[in-house]
Amino acid sequence: MDLLFANGIIALVFVLGGFITLLFPPKEINSLYGYRTSRSMKSKEAWKAANRYASKIMILGGIDLLLLGLILYWAGIHNDKIWGILTIISVISISVIIYLLTENYLIENFDEEGKPNQ
Repeated sequence: MDLLFANGIIALVFVLGGFITLLFPPKEINSLYGYRTSRSMKSKEAWKAANRYASKIMILGGIDLLLLGLILYWAGIHNDKIWGILTIISVISISVIIYLLTENYLIENFDEEGKPNQ
């Protein structure tokens, strides 16, 4: 049960982080809070769109991580090493997916200067 709890805490961090950023988005481009990449920081419009989009993906990633934990638990897998490895791989994968999908969204919807495509 400790493994499921730890996995749930990590999943909760993703979900809550996504909801907080979605409900209280950073108003200005900054270096502390929000989805910060060179592409997202090119304009205020790109900044807002990237943060809104990445927040939604982050929430879905947290839900996926929680579902993975429940599946492992119900499947009877109680090996700490397996849980640890799968959790680390999942967290890295979710982070990469958030980055790739958000950057692709920005490429499709904004030009090189951060202005929305017409």
